[in-house]
Amino acid sequence: MRLVKKEMMETIQKKREVMIQSAKETGYTSEETIKHSQELDKLIVQYQRVFRQSNQKRAFAKKFKKQPVIVWSKYLVYKKDTYSKVL
Repeated sequence: MRLVKKEMMETIQKKREVMIQSAKETGYTSEETIKHSQELDKLIVQYQRVFRQSNQKRAFAKKFKKQPVIVWSKYLVYKKDTYSKVL
């Protein structure tokens, strides 16, 4: 996971540098700069989705890890006019 995160961050940084260079050469409102900006936005959103989901999964697992778990080795059986018992 760390390698993927590092690669994604490098891709984002490279795209950011390309966008900045394009803005210096052609202006902030040129088609080329806007195109690079939109591509950068997509990369950032993708990065956030990937790592927000993994963080949510970790938080979910951590939440249930702290709670006690009840495991029934046998099942409950209903008998008429009596309470359910564990057999």
